[in-house]
Amino acid sequence: MRAAILLLALSPCLPGAELVSARGEVGVRRGGAAVVPIKAGQRLGGGDLLVTGEGGFARIRLRDESVASVGANSRYLLSEDSDPSDRSGTKTMLVSGSVQMDLSRIKKLYAGKSESHKFYTPTAICGVRGTQFAVYSDKNGRTRTRVTEGEIAVSGDVLGDDARVSAGKPVAKGGGFASDKGGALSTAAPKLPGEREAAKSLSGKPKPDGEYEAFYISLVQDLSDRITGLKERFDGLQAEVGRLSKTGEDLVRAGKAREAAAPAEEARLRGLESFVVRKEIVHRAHQFRGYLALLENSGLNLPQAERIQKIYLDITR
Repeated sequence: MRAAILLLALSPCLPGAELVSARGEVGVRRGGAAVVPIKAGQRLGGGDLLVTGEGGFARIRLRDESVASVGANSRYLLSEDSDPSDRSGTKTMLVSGSVQMDLSRIKKLYAGKSESHKFYTPTAICGVRGTQFAVYSDKNGRTRTRVTEGEIAVSGDVLGDDARVSAGKPVAKGGGFASDKGGALSTAAPKLPGEREAAKSLSGKPKPDGEYEAFYISLVQDLSDRITGLKERFDGLQAEVGRLSKTGEDLVRAGKAREAAAPAEEARLRGLESFVVRKEIVHRAHQFRGYLALLENSGLNLPQAERIQKIYLDITR
C-alpha cells in the first residue's frame, strides 16, 4: 500500500534559485502534489523537491551563486535559499541520487562570517565555503563524498546541525568521506560509484530497506518533537512581545516616555529571537520533508506528518 504520508505545504518560490539548464526527465514536487515537469529558466523556492528521472540532469543556480548539478534518478531538496547577507546561509539536501556542488563563487559573500552554505544528506551534514565537491547518496541514504577543491567540515549529527566551516571534521581537496546511519563517519576517501553502479542503485523510486526505514522513522519522530518544542517557544516569545509592547504603550499614555524605553527594547530583542526561532522551524520542517521523501513508498502512515504540516502552515502564513 502506498504510504499515507502528508507532504508539507510549501512557501512561495523565493526570487533567487533558478533552473539554469535541464535535459531528460526533470520535475519538481511542491507540497503533496504530484511531480510536474519544469523547464530551464523557471524559479525554485524553499521546500521544493527537484526530481530527475532516467537520463535526467539539472543545473540549479542558488541565490548565493553556488551551482548544483543534479544527476539522474535524484531527489534534491532546497531547504532554504537564504539571502547571502544572512549569517545562516543557504541550506540544501540531497535526499538520494548524485549532485556536484560548485561553491567557488560564494567565498567572498561569506567573508568574515562563521557560517556559509550547509549541505545535508540523510546521514551527514557539511559546512562549506568556496568549495567544489561531488556527493552520492543511495536509496538507503548511505553517503559518499569527494572534495575536488577547497575544504568542507563534516558531521554525522544531522539533527545537531553542528558542521561549521570553522569546526567539525575537516575534509580537504582530494579527500572525501562516507557516512552511514547513526552518525558513523569514515574520512578514508571513498570511491564514488561509476555510472552503471549508480544507475542500478538509484533506478526506480527510493525505498529504504527495513533497517534504514526504522532509522528514518526515528529521525522523523525526533524532528517532530524538536519542531513542536520550537513552536511552543515561538508562541511564548510572540506572547511576551505583545505583553511588553502593551506595557510600553501604557507608559507612553501615562506620560512616562523614559520608563517606556526599557520594555520597548526588550520587546525588540524578543522579536528578533522569535524571528530566529521561526527560521529554525521552517528549516527543520523542510528537513523533515526530506526524510519523508525517502519513506514515501514504504506503506507507513506517520501521524507526525500532519502535525508538522499544521505547524508549518501556521508559522508561514
